[in-house]
Amino acid sequence: MCHANTDESLCPECLEAQKSSGIDVKRLLLELAQCKSKYHRHSQELSDKEIKYLCLSLSRYSKGEIAYYFYRHKIPNSQELEACEDIERWRKNLNAEMSTRINRYIKRLMNLIDENQRMPSWKDIIEFLENSGYKISPSCTSQKQLARMLVESDISVDELNALVQNRGFNIKISRIIDA
Repeated sequence: MCHANTDESLCPECLEAQKSSGIDVKRLLLELAQCKSKYHRHSQELSDKEIKYLCLSLSRYSKGEIAYYFYRHKIPNSQELEACEDIERWRKNLNAEMSTRINRYIKRLMNLIDENQRMPSWKDIIEFLENSGYKISPSCTSQKQLARMLVESDISVDELNALVQNRGFNIKISRIIDA
């Protein structure tokens, strides 16, 4: 389970979404939960399925890949996706389910008044989020936040060096020692 409303770590899908989109996923999840509570007063958090759908979408997986993930519990390779006879039905079912859930909350966040309006592309949603202050700024990441991210992730030395340099730290890591 992803603990977006606590100091506990984000799930792997959320970490991937944050890395690939540059969006502050924890903040986004908290604000979307507030949007959800306007529709469902008894619900103060997003469901695990809503979180995973959002994060996989932010990571720019296709609708087919996301649907496959929910039915087969893994991201497919291209051959698996092509060989799946049920993928169109799965994709349509998931799209219908999410149109009344996470897509609705995103539209509300974006101040799109007409709920029947077509959902913007994920590229446009990410651009909106960047322009609305959700983009993670390298200069805003403290050493403590960076250390927490590193401890929580399974990362290679090369990825770690790129991350550290992108955050403005002038150090080079030569190896990672398992604790």
